[in-house]
Amino acid sequence: MENNPVAEHIAHHLRIPVLPNSALQLIKALTSEDIGFRELSNVVNQHPSIAARLLALANSAWAAPLVPVLTVENACARLGLNVVRSVSLGLAVIAPFNTANCPAFDLKQFWASSMLVAEGSGLLAAGVSGYEKNSMFHQTAQTAGLLHNLGLLCLADVMPKETHEAFQAVSHDHLTIIDALRLKAKTDYCEIGSLVGNAWGLPKVFVVAMGHHHEAAYHEEFWQVSTLVGCVVHAVQHLFDGLEMLPDEPRLTELAVDPQYYGEVYEKLGAKLNKFQSMANDLF
Repeated sequence: MENNPVAEHIAHHLRIPVLPNSALQLIKALTSEDIGFRELSNVVNQHPSIAARLLALANSAWAAPLVPVLTVENACARLGLNVVRSVSLGLAVIAPFNTANCPAFDLKQFWASSMLVAEGSGLLAAGVSGYEKNSMFHQTAQTAGLLHNLGLLCLADVMPKETHEAFQAVSHDHLTIIDALRLKAKTDYCEIGSLVGNAWGLPKVFVVAMGHHHEAAYHEEFWQVSTLVGCVVHAVQHLFDGLEMLPDEPRLTELAVDPQYYGEVYEKLGAKLNKFQSMANDLF
């Protein structure tokens, strides 16, 4: 991506919400390959607001517990490692942003989309040739999927008017959110996501995925993660559009992913769409 004057203006003149150091430590802990339920609960207990949300989720209709869940450790066991990781990371990164001035920004849809892309990225990673049994690659892809649209959250905060108009253009003019943001805000969520990721000191693989997943031509460092996240973003958009079948995805060939497997991932995401929307309703 070439330098964009609007992105540079945001970097130098507008407020990029600061990620507290405690949240950055949480991200590092949650992306550890070896963390277990007890260690995970100890980490989450250091963040009371997240712990409270996890307990509420574990006791909600979404989780449907047979008996009340009263401890964070039991909540982690009830929800499962992947859900706890994704929910905790998601709550940590959205906390610094205020989207109240952007009425068209739908936090619940943002959450459901982020969770679906995270889920799909982890699943699709298992179909990438050479990485089928690499659990760290799967987890990295899942986290990259979760963070892919962080720039959209930032734009709803620091450029609420332009972002609101972009969402309206998506609805009225049938534009993609990328094209609508470029029209109304003179930037897009990928550029801003890369900017925020760098400002927060996130690992480069996540910054690359946030900044380049929309670019089919990107083949530099961490291109596999960026590309598979882009494929899943494409699939999730089709889910929200209510389409039963996926169009051809040429990037699958570069990843050596069987198109049939991509279709299976799409079906699994479709089966979880209502569940993640229900999760968003319970959390927000």
